[in-house]
Amino acid sequence: MFPLTRQVQSACDTAKRATARLVGAEPPRFEDNEATFDELHDRIRRTSAYVESHAAEGFPETRTEKSR
Repeated sequence: MFPLTRQVQSACDTAKRATARLVGAEPPRFEDNEATFDELHDRIRRTSAYVESHAAEGFPETRTEKSR
């Protein structure tokens, strides 16, 4: 298992890259240099702000039917 710092960085990278791919944008680049909990929280806040900056209408339509 990776250290907590790397886990947070990886989770944030996955969220921002998935969002960018779905809306057809370039994901923001964050340096992997966090060393404190405050810095990790800031990275999470920046990632959340990026994901939330894209309206739901910007994502491709999804099917809401349950598979059989």
